[in-house]
Amino acid sequence: MDDLRAGRGDPWEHDPGPPANRRWARLFAEVPNYRALGDQISDKEQFRWQFGPVFYRGRLGDKEARVLVVGQDAGSDEALAHRSFVGETGTRTQHLLAHIGIDRSYLFLNTFVYSIKDIEVVEDLAQNPDSPVAIHRNELFDYAAERHDLRLVIAVGGEARRSVVNWIRHRGGNVHDPGLLKLHTIDASAIGPQVRLVDTRHPGAAVQGASKEVKESFRVAADRVLGFAADDPGWLPPDLGATRAAPGSFRYDSTPVPLRDLSFGATWRLGTGGTGSVRKDSGRSIILEPRKPLPTRTGFPTEAPGSQDGFAAPAGEVPWEPPTKPSEFDPGPPGDLARLLVGARAGLGWPDWKAVGVTGAATYGGGPVYRGRFTGVQVLVLADQAGHDDVLWGRAYTGEAGQRLQGLLAALGLTKSYLILRALPVDTSALPAARVRQLVDRKAVVSLHQAIAREVLGSNPVAAVVAIGPHAQRLAGKLDLGGKPVVALPPWGPDAQDAWTAGLDQLRATGIVGDRKPPSGPWNGKALQIPRADVPFGAPRWQATSGDRVRRSQPGDAGADPFYKVWMPSWVARVDVPPLP
Repeated sequence: MDDLRAGRGDPWEHDPGPPANRRWARLFAEVPNYRALGDQISDKEQFRWQFGPVFYRGRLGDKEARVLVVGQDAGSDEALAHRSFVGETGTRTQHLLAHIGIDRSYLFLNTFVYSIKDIEVVEDLAQNPDSPVAIHRNELFDYAAERHDLRLVIAVGGEARRSVVNWIRHRGGNVHDPGLLKLHTIDASAIGPQVRLVDTRHPGAAVQGASKEVKESFRVAADRVLGFAADDPGWLPPDLGATRAAPGSFRYDSTPVPLRDLSFGATWRLGTGGTGSVRKDSGRSIILEPRKPLPTRTGFPTEAPGSQDGFAAPAGEVPWEPPTKPSEFDPGPPGDLARLLVGARAGLGWPDWKAVGVTGAATYGGGPVYRGRFTGVQVLVLADQAGHDDVLWGRAYTGEAGQRLQGLLAALGLTKSYLILRALPVDTSALPAARVRQLVDRKAVVSLHQAIAREVLGSNPVAAVVAIGPHAQRLAGKLDLGGKPVVALPPWGPDAQDAWTAGLDQLRATGIVGDRKPPSGPWNGKALQIPRADVPFGAPRWQATSGDRVRRSQPGDAGADPFYKVWMPSWVARVDVPPLP
């Protein structure tokens, strides 16, 4: 498998997000007002708020985590993945876990859920027991201790060590901060009767000249844990199928983040080792980079204006944070469908995209194959690629064209009874149209789409199929769609509204029963935001709104992987920060 899924588990595995029957989602939604808290201590922004908070990575199901890893804050990779510890520090720590035989039963949480600018300025917010930040963090840590059978806590860096010490104090433990690399010396029984502690230096210290010390701290921590396990073999057995290394054999290295820790459709580039992105424009944009060594970075097309039209949020919610409603996200497809969508069902599979000449596909992946639901489907949509937002949002048809389609679906009264499939799940924008047609015509592509269509049509009240763009229409013509009417629409553009309006009339004639009463009057082509229930957990409200937000770099070196740049829309920065209570 010559792509960035190699060594990361089964390709259909993914993290669905917080379980519905537990308090995790509600606790995450109770995130303090970081921006207002920062305003209290400084006249400058103290947090990198533009891409939202980052809450966790790993297991949230009951008794699934035995190791809690505590860090400081999230970087730009984490901001794109909406999961903690997926950049340089994350893959270094993943390697430590793999060395001690833990490849699944862990949970990563941070001191701050927002990225910080200067720890010296916000230190009191982090560790003052009366700080809303510390109170919220302790609630998360407490719930982890309640729902899991914790055996080991690893603090990565000095701020994480202080957070662990103060958590123990919060739980009634009579402890003091033992200082750097001495966390193992204090009593952790306030967390749980079998909990042990270790700490390491932060890998970020390596760029400040402490590379040797960082490596040594990880080696010592690894051997210390192996010593604990040797003294008590029942304390922390290796995960099922994992291998525990021998004492004295640790080498400071990186292990990629398993796909089961990321949302379905997440770009493969994230979590592969090293930092894969960089913030720009004072934090309002992030550039996602290909794997190293980096090719020459060329320019990007101009940022789209990003209108606020179509954006909506309940009173009291802000566009830079996820929805507060616990169930308002898409957990991803069920297991067998996930296997089918990634092309891993027996006898079915997507082509080897790199081998057939799709530049960048082996790095960024083919994740955004669908958007919507697999139950109650009344309209099945096949769509050509439209922009690049799907690469970062992990779902199909999420940019400007997808938001126009959302307006059309709303005109039918459909808010959830649809499923959208990309004709090709990879970025083919650099290929000539004739080459894309050849890809659509490939037997593997047609066979896989036929299998998906068979599943959807066989178990849903589908009234019509919509094919958007010439490649989707070509594909629809090759599929057995059970005699369902096919409504052909051109790609969205300045001259497409009349054709889309005519298509809307065709769809109305098919007997579709709306999820709600359709609005009166003609559809005016207005865009609507992608519903939050269509996107993975953790996405701030502004994502998948405001038109196209992602641009691909201009063609550079022949055959070189592209870069992608995403901008937060400028209107978000003009939204007032809610006052503190």
